[in-house]
Amino acid sequence: MKHYYTNDELKRKTYYDLYKICVDERLVEGFKENLNREELTQIILKYRSREKVYSIDTSKDFGLEALQELFDSKLGFKLSTANEIKVPHQIVIYKDMPLTIEDDYKISIPEHLSNNNAFLINGKSYVCGIFQLEPCLDGRNTYLLKGTKEFFRLNNLTNQNYSLIFFNRTDEKFLFESYYKSNLGILLPSSMNYYHVPLDNFLYIDMEKTDTTLCIDFGTANTTAGVYLDRYYVKNLPQHKILNGTLSLDRINYVKFPKGKEEQSNVIPTVVYIKNCFNENDIEFKFGYEVAELLKNNNYSLKGSVFYGIKNWVKTLNENERVVDENGDVRYVPRKVIIKAYIDYIVYRSEALFKCKFKKIHITTPVKLKVEFLRMFQEILPDYSIIADNALDEGVAVLYNSIDKIMLNGKFEQNTQYKALIIDCGGGTTDLASCLFKISSEDIYYDVDIKTTFENSEESFGGNNVTYRIMQYLKIILAQYYINKKDLNINNLIPFANDLIYREVDEKGLKVIYEILDFEYEKAEKIIPTKFKDFENKAADEYGKVKNNFFFLWESAELLKKELFKRTSIVRTRFDNLYHSSEDLSITYINNWILYTLERGEFKTHTSFPNIVITKSEILKLIKADIYEIFRRFLTQYYESNKLFEYSLIKLSGQSCKVNLFNEILKEFVPGKMIDFRRNVEEDEEQLKISCLDGALRYLNSSKMGNIRVSIKNDIPIVPYSLCGTKYTGEEVELIRIGGQAGKNCGFIKKISTTEILPLYLKNKEQELKKNYTYINKPYDYKELDEGEVIKNLNNHFSQETLDDIYNGETKFFIFTDSNFWGFYIAGVKREENQLYMGKSEYFSFEEDITMISFFDGKH
Repeated sequence: MKHYYTNDELKRKTYYDLYKICVDERLVEGFKENLNREELTQIILKYRSREKVYSIDTSKDFGLEALQELFDSKLGFKLSTANEIKVPHQIVIYKDMPLTIEDDYKISIPEHLSNNNAFLINGKSYVCGIFQLEPCLDGRNTYLLKGTKEFFRLNNLTNQNYSLIFFNRTDEKFLFESYYKSNLGILLPSSMNYYHVPLDNFLYIDMEKTDTTLCIDFGTANTTAGVYLDRYYVKNLPQHKILNGTLSLDRINYVKFPKGKEEQSNVIPTVVYIKNCFNENDIEFKFGYEVAELLKNNNYSLKGSVFYGIKNWVKTLNENERVVDENGDVRYVPRKVIIKAYIDYIVYRSEALFKCKFKKIHITTPVKLKVEFLRMFQEILPDYSIIADNALDEGVAVLYNSIDKIMLNGKFEQNTQYKALIIDCGGGTTDLASCLFKISSEDIYYDVDIKTTFENSEESFGGNNVTYRIMQYLKIILAQYYINKKDLNINNLIPFANDLIYREVDEKGLKVIYEILDFEYEKAEKIIPTKFKDFENKAADEYGKVKNNFFFLWESAELLKKELFKRTSIVRTRFDNLYHSSEDLSITYINNWILYTLERGEFKTHTSFPNIVITKSEILKLIKADIYEIFRRFLTQYYESNKLFEYSLIKLSGQSCKVNLFNEILKEFVPGKMIDFRRNVEEDEEQLKISCLDGALRYLNSSKMGNIRVSIKNDIPIVPYSLCGTKYTGEEVELIRIGGQAGKNCGFIKKISTTEILPLYLKNKEQELKKNYTYINKPYDYKELDEGEVIKNLNNHFSQETLDDIYNGETKFFIFTDSNFWGFYIAGVKREENQLYMGKSEYFSFEEDITMISFFDGKH
C-alpha cells in the first residue's frame, strides 16, 4: 500500500525517517549518495505528495464570522454518532490562556471524520470556537484538543448549552476555505451534514491570582522554573490536571517545556529568535527548543536574528541590539526588551500549566551580581513583586537544598557552625562562594543562620568552554577524516602524559597545553570552515554553509558530551541516527548528518555519518587542563594557607559538574570525604540544573509554612586582584590592594590637570597582568562642587585631608570599590584657582566584559 505525505509532515521527520520512506516506497532517486534533507523531501513530494491538509490552525480576522455564515446557510442534518465519538465529560478553558496538549483533553472519532478540527457551538448554533486536533500517541483515532484564545468568542453568552460538531473529510476543504475566505468561485455543497455531540460540562472561567511564588533559575545556557503547589494555592483547583497526573499537590511542580512533538523537558535553552519585528512595539519572538528546531530544519542558517547568552546583558540593559526578522526588516531594540520577552514567556508558560496568575516571583542570581540582577528584574517585570529580601543567590540555593535534606534527616549538631565552599560551574561562568551556616532546632521551628561571601569568579569559563574544546577536537579529526589522513589523535594534540598534565599546567601554564590543538584547529578551518563572520562578504549560500558547519559541530559536541557522561559504563561513542548501544559503546544520536568541506575553493556536501569512534578517555584528556586551571586559580591560595581544610564540605553544583572529572580534580586539593557531590550515577544533566531551583523552592515553602526561620547575610567579598597605576617616574602605585574587602578597598594617584588618559592595570595574586583599563579625563566633564559634596560623591571613602593636598593645576584620581558591585569606580578631582572641581565617576568591572564573551559570534 502506497503512503502519501504533506510537506509539513516531512518537515517533522528525521533524516533517517526520510531515507527510510524512500526505501519503503522504492523511490530510486532517494538512493543517490550525499543527498541532504531537503533533497530527500523533494523526492518524496515528487512521487508521494498528497493534497494539502485543511486544518484551521492559524487565526484570521473575522474568520469565525465567515464560518458562522457558512453554518447558517449550509448546515444540514445531524448524523447519528452511534457512540462512535467520545468526548470529555468536562472541558475547562481559562480566559486569555491557551488549551494545550498538556491539558490532556482527549476525544475519539471514527476514521471517516475530518481529524483537523472540532467546532464548538452553543444551543443557538452560534459558533463559539474552533479546536485543533493533535494525534494522540497512545491510541488510534484518538486526538488531543488544543486551541488559542484567537479561536474562541465566549464572552457574554447567555446560552451556554455547548456541543462539539464534526464533519466528514469530504467537507473539510469547504470549512477551511470559508474560514480563510478563499472560497470565491468555489462551488459549495447544498448542505453539509454533521455529527453533533453535547458536552456535559463546559466552563469558561477567569484565572485566579495566587500568593504562591514562582521560582525561576535564569541561566546563561539553560533556564528552569517551578513552584511548590499546596492544596490551597487557588480556590478552584484544576481537577482535570490533578486527576491526569500533570499537576501534583503538596509538592514541587516543574514547568515543562515542549521539546519536539513527543517530548518535554524541565529545562529550556536560553536562546531567543526574532521572527517578526515589523512592529517594534509588538515583536514576535521564538524561544528555546522552538529556536533549536528552526535551526535544525534550516541547516542552522536563519534569516532572523538569534541571541544566546542574554543573561550576560545585565550590565548593559539599555544598549540597543540590531535585530533582523525573517522578512528582512531591521530594528534597533533595547536588550532589556529581549530579556523581558524571554522571562515573560517563562511566566506565561508557567501560568498556562498551573492555571493561575502569579503575583510574586523569585529569581536566583549570581552571588557577585545579585544587586544588578534584582534591579534588572524589578525594572523589566514591574507588574510582579520580585522577591529581594532574603532572596537566594544561585550557590546558596544549591547549598540550601542540601541543608534542607540535613534538617529532614536530623543529621546536624545543634548550634554547630559549618563552613562550606560552593563551586558553581554553569553554562557560561564559574563562581566560588563560601558559606557559614548554623542550624538549631527550636520549639516550633528550625532556626537557620546563613552567612555567605563571594570569593572569586571566572566569567569566561563554563560548560560552553567544555563544549567548545570538544568541538575543536571534532573539527580536527573530521578534517583529517575527510582528506583521508588519520595521523592525528589526542596524544598528538596534547603531547603530555595524562597523569602529568596537572604538573605541566602548574609549571608551564594553560596555553602551552593547548598550543598544538589550537594550531591544528586553525589548520582545520581551511577544510571545515566555521568562522562565518569571515564569510559575510561572500555569497549567501557559502555563508550559510559555514554557519551550518559551526552550529552543527557545536550541537554534535554538546550531544557527544552528554552521551559520554550520561552513564558510567559508557567508554566510547559514535554518531548515528539509530538508537542502539552495547555495554561500552553508545550512539550519539543526530537526526541527520550534514557538513561542508572546502576543497579547491568549492564546497562539498557530506551527508553520510563518519566512521569514527570517540572514547571517553580522549575527551577527559582534552578537557582536563581547562578544568584543573579553574580549580588551581580558585583554590591554590586556600590550599597553601591551609584555609581549605577549615571547610566542613565543598559543594559542587551546576550542569557542567555532570563531568566526573570535576570531582576527581577537586580531590587534588582536598580529601574526597569533604566533597558533597552525591548523585545517582544515572542522574541526568537536568537534575544538576534543577538542584538550584529545588533549593529556592524548598526555602520558600519552608518559610511559608513556618517550619524555619532563615537569616541570610551576604558578607562583603574580598578582592582577589590588585589595581595599579604609574607615577610620572614609572614607579608603580598600588591603588586597590589584593585581599582587601570590597567597599573599603580604595586608593588614589595624583597627576597634573592636563592629563587626558589615565592607564591602569589589574593583576592577580601571581602578579600576572589580567586586564588593562583606560580612564578618559576631559575638562568638560568637571563641575564645581564644595568639599562636602565631593566627599559624598566619593561614597565617603576619603577624608577632608585627602582633598586638602590637591593644589592648583593638579588632579587627584580617586579609585574606590563598592560592596554591592564587582568592580571599582574612578573619579577625578582637581583644583583650579583655589576651587574644587569633580569629573565623571566611571565604573569598571574586574572581569572581562561578559557581554563580549560569546562562542556564537561567528569568530570561532
